[in-house]
Amino acid sequence: MSAAAKVEVIYTRLMRAGSGAPFNASDACSADGETLFFIGTVCGGTVFAGLHSIVYRVTQTGELVALHQGPAKLLELAPDGARIAFAVADRETGRDRLVVMTEDGAVDHDIQSDGRIEQVDWSPDGTALLVLVAGAGTDTTTLAGSTGTDAGRAIEPWRPAIDDGTPDPEDWRRLSVYRLGEAGFDPSLSVKGMIWEASWTGDAAIAVLLSERSGEAAWYRAVLAKIDLPSLGVRTLYVPQDQIGQVRGSPDGSKIAFIEGVASDRGLVCGPLKSINADGSQLKILATDDIEITAVTWRGPALHLAGQRGLVTVIGDHDLSSNGFRERWFSDQWSCGAYVPVSRPVGADGAVAIMESQTGAPRLALIGDGAFETIIRFADGDDRNDVITTPIRWVAPDGLEVEGLLVRPADANGPMPTVVDIHGGPVWAYRARWEGRQRATPALVAAGFAVLYPNPRGSFGRGQDFARRVHGDMGGADTGDILSGIDHLVAQGVADPARIGLTGSSYGGYMSAWLPKLRPQIAAAVSISPVANWFSQHFTSNMPVLEEIFIGGSPGVLGQEYLARSPAMSKAKTQAATLILAGALDRCTPIGQAIELHRALLEQGSTSVLVTYPQEGHSVRSPRGFIDSATRTLDWFCKHMAP
Repeated sequence: MSAAAKVEVIYTRLMRAGSGAPFNASDACSADGETLFFIGTVCGGTVFAGLHSIVYRVTQTGELVALHQGPAKLLELAPDGARIAFAVADRETGRDRLVVMTEDGAVDHDIQSDGRIEQVDWSPDGTALLVLVAGAGTDTTTLAGSTGTDAGRAIEPWRPAIDDGTPDPEDWRRLSVYRLGEAGFDPSLSVKGMIWEASWTGDAAIAVLLSERSGEAAWYRAVLAKIDLPSLGVRTLYVPQDQIGQVRGSPDGSKIAFIEGVASDRGLVCGPLKSINADGSQLKILATDDIEITAVTWRGPALHLAGQRGLVTVIGDHDLSSNGFRERWFSDQWSCGAYVPVSRPVGADGAVAIMESQTGAPRLALIGDGAFETIIRFADGDDRNDVITTPIRWVAPDGLEVEGLLVRPADANGPMPTVVDIHGGPVWAYRARWEGRQRATPALVAAGFAVLYPNPRGSFGRGQDFARRVHGDMGGADTGDILSGIDHLVAQGVADPARIGLTGSSYGGYMSAWLPKLRPQIAAAVSISPVANWFSQHFTSNMPVLEEIFIGGSPGVLGQEYLARSPAMSKAKTQAATLILAGALDRCTPIGQAIELHRALLEQGSTSVLVTYPQEGHSVRSPRGFIDSATRTLDWFCKHMAP
């Protein structure tokens, strides 16, 4: 059977292709734990037929009721639980709609926005909705492909785009308020600056993450501010050392909670939980034991939280007192949320989340103290005994303990061909995640490969000191963390030293190109959306500040350091056969990076194949692109390091 056929069989099962039933879900919410809502993802007749989303209500008997079919996102439940609101994406025009619906599916309101809706938030009294709208000139996050909307900007095909260094009016994100019963959005809400996140703080103020400039790089220097209504007065409350995420104003308007931590990607902030009074006084770090927080929601006067402690996902609550954290559930085998742990409060002490494990299909679950109850299981593949997932730990060359996950066939004997899958970021982390999210891993393991998921220094969940170890040293000591993990598996008799492969996207794509320069014995690599030349990356990427943070300065000051850590500029010959996968529309690691890497490898006589996806952005994410990239990855490793 060909690689394409194998991948299609696996993902037909995982995605329940042709069944008409959801195989995954997001944005689960419930007021009482009896009536639940979520957005389900449904696959067409084949894995190539495309995906669509459906807003569902789950009845008390477990029946699924489809309330809305279409590209829905950002599902939010009204404070009284009587209505839901969500955005409906219009990919052709980039102008999304805000829909408000009763629990029986009756549409109360359907309002056209003037851009891409990125956040929806109910006012505490339930009479209004705050909507964050991105203009046509803004880019999506790296998690969404790092592409631009640009809808309607080029009226005629020949018309040039002009960049003179000043922001276009469409380069900004704007706040809008829709008050139930009105004909449209309130046009009066306009403040100066770029708003990245927003949350009601009581009914008369809005907490925002704000920067003076537009553009993705400005997010890294955004500050916490408050907008008073109706005066629109803006007051800066806190200037962070690192990055801020999950800005959440309290329902009574007295406090604002948020996360601050070392971050490399907008939307992925993991770190200490903090609170500040709405007048800017009494900034506090709220103790959460050794757990770094990834998701924050108010539960009345207290906070509901999800986070990570190493490889362990944790869900809990905090009453804002000095010893107010209560851990409700944790596991290193199960997790929740697509990119970071996420859950939402239900009632006085429960929670709802989409739970998953390596081979445990995503499921809608209610979480109590120490356990969760599955309400609906989505994808197929539960209770499999042919795959083993094991947390592992090893020691880096400088004595630092590093951890990761090893996925391998249960019946494997002796040293195996092993693929090291390196996460993006560099500030991100692996945890228990469903195999359907892991591109080629299900097919690789089925073919007899082991897959190592390392969390080198810089990964979150191990504290800010651990994350900060990659500041100013990306491509330095972190390489030793990964290479020593390979050495550990070889010493344990798990990995065959002659059949070691590397893969990963973004930072993982960079490492997949960089490590073969340091370890010639690497047999093969699949580098996805890589950085090949940090110097040219800095001047072509939409987020050049990232290199300044993680290499340690600007290229004008550290030019030699930029070049010294660039795979395309290295004199060392890459022995590894390298497959490069990249999206032509990527603004984070532009396609030029993949081209530079490919041509540098060919020039030095190395084996290299470049595959460019013309309609893809960062990391190759569309259903067709994802399946195709998984197929090419499996085929490449089977060809160059066959089981």
